[in-house]
Amino acid sequence: MAKGWRIFVYLTAIPMLFLFGSMLFLPLWDENANTSVMWFLAPLSMLMMSMIAAGLYDSIKGKLIIGENKLYKTGFPKRELAFDEIKGYRQVSYYIFIEPHSKQQKKITAHVFVERKQEFLKWLSANYPNLDELTAQEERNEILDSDKFGSNIEERIATIQQVKKTTNLLAGFGVIAALWTGFWADPYLYCALACVAVFIACIIVYKRFDKIIKLNEKTESPYPSVLMPMLFTGCALAMRALLNFTLLSHRPVWIPLLVLTAVFMGIILWKNREFTFENKKADIFVITVVSFIVMAFNYGAMIGLNSELDQSQPEVYQAKVLEKYADYGIITTYDVTLSAWEKEENEREINVPKAIFHSFNKGDDVMIHLKSGAFGIDWFEVKPMTSQ
Repeated sequence: MAKGWRIFVYLTAIPMLFLFGSMLFLPLWDENANTSVMWFLAPLSMLMMSMIAAGLYDSIKGKLIIGENKLYKTGFPKRELAFDEIKGYRQVSYYIFIEPHSKQQKKITAHVFVERKQEFLKWLSANYPNLDELTAQEERNEILDSDKFGSNIEERIATIQQVKKTTNLLAGFGVIAALWTGFWADPYLYCALACVAVFIACIIVYKRFDKIIKLNEKTESPYPSVLMPMLFTGCALAMRALLNFTLLSHRPVWIPLLVLTAVFMGIILWKNREFTFENKKADIFVITVVSFIVMAFNYGAMIGLNSELDQSQPEVYQAKVLEKYADYGIITTYDVTLSAWEKEENEREINVPKAIFHSFNKGDDVMIHLKSGAFGIDWFEVKPMTSQ
């Protein structure tokens, strides 16, 4: 690793290790720490600490060595490939992957911050092919030679261009809907429906043009993809649902969420021509990523619409504001800690809208409006005592 980046890793990794390590001892410092949250934080902390420690060790010990007849990678993990065992290389984001001919051998992974990167890339490109460029050229040839996309070359090119226009439109609408939902969310129902419409449209277009559109978005590939608009809208809906709506309990959510995700994934994978599992790891990875995106979308849509479409009459309870503070990040959030009340045995920290946040002070009594939800998922909102 280049010296400047190595220093940066040293300065950031050690504080991050202490940060995630401290989460493991949170129950010892805070008697009111939520036990269910700790079941999530503990494995997350250990995972992050392991990853940071591995990265720190690799930055100290990791080197790429071009030997007489082998390429060596020291650090974590150690790898070596003979020159005649190397098939080629790929450069994806911040990483360089040197792939072997045999699937039985492990590829060498290096980050782009390696010392003398330009010399190393020059050596790679002089001796081995860029596999992304080869794959892209093979895909272009496949499109131009296949009658699946038209009876002649002109028709095939026109078909690809038309589908690319459609996916570009979806990407544009997806960005607009995601930004609207993520940063403004007003009126919420309309921006949520916009995200839902874009996400569903992506699945319809993907199934309609499944010979052309791919979910696995590859560098330089001529095949268009709908993965990004699905990611943007799904994550925006999930984030906004977490910020805007407070559920009494998540227990009623999990079964319908898993069922909906299974149904959506079944639709996506039914008679699917993209995932042949010739490269099992890559296909399984993409399907896993898409599954999480679909789950995020279903969660956001279900929680948001459960509240926005709710016509039930609220049950009114009373609680006290124990703490309140605003978190001024990329997205400002307003948090309050409420005392226990009839349906909540313990104190609980929740997000509230800005107007509600400024309508009461620490120590004030507030009203809890508990509603049954359009989909039967109980949720509640906080109102000042003067509200009707």
